[in-house]
Amino acid sequence: MNAPLGRAHMMLSPFQLCLHDSSSPYMIAMSSYLFEPEDCDDRCAYDSDCFTVMSARDTSPSESPLLQLVSLQKADGSWELDEALASVLGMSVQSALAALPDQSKDVPRWATILAVLWMHSSSCDQREEWELLERKAVAWIQARSDPSLGECIKAANALLKSSVDPAVFGL
Repeated sequence: MNAPLGRAHMMLSPFQLCLHDSSSPYMIAMSSYLFEPEDCDDRCAYDSDCFTVMSARDTSPSESPLLQLVSLQKADGSWELDEALASVLGMSVQSALAALPDQSKDVPRWATILAVLWMHSSSCDQREEWELLERKAVAWIQARSDPSLGECIKAANALLKSSVDPAVFGL
């Protein structure tokens, strides 16, 4: 497929990148989901002079919990502990903070640990969808690692009622 692309149209979301030529039936997709051009047209505003990118944070209540979680990840690989993340995790921000082993510790690191453990325990069957995001998150956590990391992982596993191996974080 070496057809030249004319006026292209792109859609970004946490799971897919659609790029197709408005004058051709061909489409390039990087995803486990393949969208036909007409599907992308319904979801994207088309501008003939530029690409239009939709924010991954534009989530609706009907989206899967995994998609919601993925949309909350920051560019550096971390998550913030806010109402949206707490909702995906099935708890309140207050209960998540109360379980933090040492209140003076790094709250974004705690939130990121919770998110990674949640992916392993609640979306294991969709691993191919989140494993690159997990790698980025784990690298971010490792860069901020200190001797309390093991204790935080143990507490997070207890909070989420999971038993994810700390080896996920390189321990």
